[in-house]
Formats: sequence, C-alpha cells, structure tokens
Amino acid sequence: MNQLQQIHNIVTSGFKVAKVETTRYDDIIKLFAQYSAKTSKALFLWHQRSGINRLSGKQIAMKNTRLLTEAINFIEAAPDFGIYLLKDFPEKYPVRISYQLQEIMSQQTISNCLIVLMGQHLPLDSVIGKFALTIQCGAPLNKTAGEQRRQVNGQQVRKSSVSDQAVHFGPR
Repeated sequence: MNQLQQIHNIVTSGFKVAKVETTRYDDIIKLFAQYSAKTSKALFLWHQRSGINRLSGKQIAMKNTRLLTEAINFIEAAPDFGIYLLKDFPEKYPVRISYQLQEIMSQQTISNCLIVLMGQHLPLDSVIGKFALTIQCGAPLNKTAGEQRRQVNGQQVRKSSVSDQAVHFGPR
C-alpha cells in the first residue's frame, strides 16, 4: 500500500486524534501536504512559536493560536473539516488540554478534524492514549496494534487501523 493511500486510511478512519512519535517532522508534513494537494482537504500546522498556519491553499496564519489551549479552541470551533498537525506536542501538557481533546474525541455527530500529535515522546494520558490512533513510523505494526478501539455512544467499538504495515516516512 502506498503512503498516500495509508494517509487516506488514517484520515478516513473515524479517529479524531492520532499520534506520531518522531523527530522527522518534515517528512510527515510533506506527506500530509501531498495528500492535501491531491484531495483538497485543508491542512494546518501548529507550532508553539508561530501558532496555527494553513499550509494548503492560501497560506494564512491564524490569530490567537500560539498557545496550545488557543489552538485546540480554534480546532473545536472550526466549521469545516481540517487536518491539524501539532508539531512538538509537549510530553507534559495541562489537564485542560486532555479535557479538550477528550471532548473532541467524544463528539459523535461532528467529524470536523483529524488532529495529529507529533513529538519525540508522547506519553498520552490513559483516556486520550486509549482512543487515539497510533501511527508508527519505520516499523511494522504488531498484531495487537492492527486493531484499535474507539468509543461510540458509550460502548467500545473495534476499528481497523491503518493497515498491517506502518506508514513509512522516507528511508529507515
């Protein structure tokens, strides 16, 4: 399966939050940008120093999104679907961020985003970690990681993950 097809599977998986533990941000951003260009899906990049910037279409810096809580507020309020890459997501984040992400993941009727958390080490809390899609770079997924679970209407539901192989970004 090619990388763009795997990205498509991630975007259409039904998960609203995914995590990638990596230092190869440029490769991941480039791959999502290629997908965005091919599908016309809005792509945004957040970084602490600059806030949220739209990478697809007309490049625009979003005001008042430099702080992580502001960025999550912006994502929650966005009316249209967008892919949000959060670069250098902190290992330790405020409890408020956890609550905001849980709220986004629990909204069953609204499917307006895919938030991709990117960082070198992402020890997500038990609730977010349990219901976020894990994207592994450079190594095959083990059999138990081939399926992930998410909650729908208060019940756990099995969701197939991206594929039997990990999404690979550049050379190993």
